[in-house]
Amino acid sequence: MADQSYLERVRDFFGRDTFAMETTGIAIEDAAPGEATVTLDWTQRHSNAKGGVMGGVLFTMADLAASIADWKEGEVNMTVDASMQYLHGARDAHLRAVARAQRRGRSIGFYRVDITDWTGALVAQGSFTYMHKPLA
Repeated sequence: MADQSYLERVRDFFGRDTFAMETTGIAIEDAAPGEATVTLDWTQRHSNAKGGVMGGVLFTMADLAASIADWKEGEVNMTVDASMQYLHGARDAHLRAVARAQRRGRSIGFYRVDITDWTGALVAQGSFTYMHKPLA
């Protein structure tokens, strides 16, 4: 996907996202303008009361992946709309979220995110709209 220089700049910038990177343990696997892949090795700390992966963990993965796909140096971006569909329960899984731009305009970007488990089964799917603008 990305050249190593771009990927390192993405990792440096998003490494400051304490919640996604440190609290949940999400890792940035790959990134390029308009697309990103993040992963998470599920542990008991990510589980809900039924023993499966908490939906908020999946949402965080999807939101981070979409934000990385929308990211551009010298801009700020933020989620303005998001929708998630939880399709299949996941437990004891290595999870992967892949975000792809559907369209990135001058100020708004639209992204689709697919989250799969270690078998490749689609666990969740999201649609994200981001606003981006130059830093002041």
